Amino acid sequence: MNVYLYKIEYDLMQAEEQRLLASLPAFRREKAEKLINQKARYESMAAALLVRKVLGLNEEEFQSCREEKGPMGKPLLYGADEKKLPLFNLSHSVGYLALAISNQEDMPVGIDLETKDDKELRVSRRMFTQMEYEWIQNAANPQKEFRRVWTEKESFLKCTGQGISVKLSSFHVNRDSGKVESDGYTFQDSPFGKEYFVKTFFAEDESFAMSVCCQKKDFTFKMHEVNSLFS
Repeated sequence: MNVYLYKIEYDLMQAEEQRLLASLPAFRREKAEKLINQKARYESMAAALLVRKVLGLNEEEFQSCREEKGPMGKPLLYGADEKKLPLFNLSHSVGYLALAISNQEDMPVGIDLETKDDKELRVSRRMFTQMEYEWIQNAANPQKEFRRVWTEKESFLKCTGQGISVKLSSFHVNRDSGKVESDGYTFQDSPFGKEYFVKTFFAEDESFAMSVCCQKKDFTFKMHEVNSLFS
């Protein structure tokens, strides 16, 4: 599996906004144009352009793409020849975009990147399992552990497409195996299967955590840094 990390070039997005909007497929352009907040609009545009760059599509090929909703509303992207493009998932946080591309047909993937802290551990206490709260509370770096747990959970829910309909305290990720395990969660409710695994990556300065989830037990992912969307 390949994972791409990009620091959004807000200044260039602003300078080239109209040209970049015109280069997007109609469904992505409409989505971006509905966003009144300028920063959110640039993030939406950057997400689409990152997908285009990573998939190696030229402007004409990208404009001809169409989107369908798959199980649980997960987006499926089709090219001009009606060929389904690789499954992917996106996440953004405080100026960063992360994109995970599945390397197996029909194997969903989820990714989450987080920079936020839980300084008084109120979120951890209220939303996580007791075991996870104790992991965070007793960790050498509680904020690093908080970001690990948060992104693990989000990446799983993005992989299944279930999102906020599932309580965060209804499952946890086994620290030894990386397997998602139930604390009340019913795996039969997942549209893709009963086994999911998560791996987590930390920035060198520990400013963010990023977790990737898929259904393959021993999966690995290769990190790529995208320096610019304009070169």
